[in-house]
Amino acid sequence: MMGEYKDYIILQYMYFLTTIGFLSVFDYLAKRKMGVKSRGYLNLRLPKFISLVIASLTAIISQYCLYKGMIGAGAATYLSVPYFASISYFVVTYFREIKRITA
Repeated sequence: MMGEYKDYIILQYMYFLTTIGFLSVFDYLAKRKMGVKSRGYLNLRLPKFISLVIASLTAIISQYCLYKGMIGAGAATYLSVPYFASISYFVVTYFREIKRITA
């Protein structure tokens, strides 16, 4: 059972690492642009936390479901949607804060 979902499990690891990478890059850009002690950067802490929780829970649940065979191969491709949502949420919040700071 495990062998047929091995590619999808590796894909989930890649999604998770890519999500963490994007969040880290935008967090670094926010630190550089706004400063660590600024109000704008402090406003990004909660969206970053929410994005990390969504990505982590998705990784854990998808790994478990794929390992146990609860998700079929066709449905496994849709497991990338929560990763995309968490990245999109943080990036949109980041640009809103940048716009608010510079306006």
